[in-house]
Amino acid sequence: MPRRDAFSSLRQSEPSPNVPLVPVKKIEAEAPSITTAKQPLDLIPVAARRTKRNRDWDRNHRDEKTTYRGIPKRLQETVSDLAASLNVPRDELVRAFLEYSLSDLQSNRLVIAAYPKAQRMTLFPTGEASNAYSGKKEASSAAAWLDQAFPISGRGQTSAGKTKPGRAQNKKDRWESRATYRLPVALKKQVKAIADDHDVPVGELVLFFLDHGLRDYQSGELRLSPSPRASGKTLFLDE
Repeated sequence: MPRRDAFSSLRQSEPSPNVPLVPVKKIEAEAPSITTAKQPLDLIPVAARRTKRNRDWDRNHRDEKTTYRGIPKRLQETVSDLAASLNVPRDELVRAFLEYSLSDLQSNRLVIAAYPKAQRMTLFPTGEASNAYSGKKEASSAAAWLDQAFPISGRGQTSAGKTKPGRAQNKKDRWESRATYRLPVALKKQVKAIADDHDVPVGELVLFFLDHGLRDYQSGELRLSPSPRASGKTLFLDE
C-alpha cells in the first residue's frame, strides 16, 4: 500500500503560479454622519442680492447736467406741470423754451436790454419788473405773468401782527432758489455766452427765456407737438 503524503492537502491549497494574486481591500467602516441642528437664523429667508445699476448713461451725459440760480419755485412747478400734461420730460420742455427764445433773439423778435446793477447788469432792475421787449407783442415780466396765471389768494393783504415781506426778502428768496436740468452742452455754452455778452447772471437769462417761452406758448405763438416714442413722448425726433 502506497504511503500517503501528509502535506498533499497543503500543496493543493497553494495558488497556481499562473494565476495572479488579487489584493483584497479591507472594507473600512464609514464614519457616522453628524447632523447639525438648524438655528433660528437659518430659517429666515435671505433677500436676493440686488444687481448693480448700470451708470454708463449718467457718466456719458454728465456734462449735460447744469444748475441755475434765481428760477422761482412757481415757475419750476409750472414747467413741470406743463411737461406732465404733454407727457414729455421736463428737461426737454426747458430745452424747447430756451431754443425758441434763442431763435427769437437771433431774429430780433426778442430784445435784451440790461440795466446797470452795481458792477454787473440785471434784466430785472426793480426786483420784479422785467425789461423784455418783443417784436410780436408787448412783453410782461416773469413775476407778473406768473401772478396772473397762478393767482394766490390773499396776495397783498396783511393779517394782524404780520408784515408783508419786503422786496429785498423776495429777491433773496428768488436768488436762493435753484433749478437743475439736463441740456445739450452746445445749448448751455450758447446761453452762457449770451449772458456774458450782456454781463447778466446766467440764471436771470434762463428765467428770461423760460418766461418768454411760457408766455408765447400760452398765447399760441409757440406750438409744441410731441411725437410718440418707445417710452413716453419726445419733442425731438432725431434723438
